[in-house]
Amino acid sequence: MFGGLYGPAGIVGEVPQEAPLRMVDVSWRHETAAILGARLTMWLSERLGAEASIAYSPSNLKRKVAGTVDDAPVFGSTEYETKVLAAAGRGVLRFGSAQDAVRFQVLGGLGVVSRAGDVYESVEGATGLALVIGGGFRVRLAPNVLIRVDVEDYLSKVELIVKEPLSETLLVVPGTSLGSHFRSDFLFVQSLVLEL
Repeated sequence: MFGGLYGPAGIVGEVPQEAPLRMVDVSWRHETAAILGARLTMWLSERLGAEASIAYSPSNLKRKVAGTVDDAPVFGSTEYETKVLAAAGRGVLRFGSAQDAVRFQVLGGLGVVSRAGDVYESVEGATGLALVIGGGFRVRLAPNVLIRVDVEDYLSKVELIVKEPLSETLLVVPGTSLGSHFRSDFLFVQSLVLEL
């Protein structure tokens, strides 16, 4: 088990410039939130391991509106209750020897990021593949007990497609893309590790 912080970077969608009646900028992005998860690591050698992980965050989605209408500024935000699930399979390479009190590691592999909640029921494309990279260190507390700290980044592209009209999309018709956006979903995690 591990816990930590989910730190999303980048928007997941925005109303396209050519949308009918588009007078203001409208975009959606996830909020920073706590994260919980679990992982299983199998060491294939002293340095190389294979790892599977899954993590959950109750990260809300925030819609931001900004612009001017009739020379008057218009701005505001609305939060939607959503969640993010991230799962990955990756390789882990650790440095140093088994006798070292502190060892560093890097990791890389493939994952899936899934975003869910009522607001996502009106769009397609909320789940997608991600390239996973990261690194960290572990500190040995006892012969079979360690503390592990990692920073992981799930790199992906998100393109939400409207399935049904939404008031938030300002009359965007079904089938319209809310843009293709590069996403970087960071996981800052720490865990207590038991070696078997």
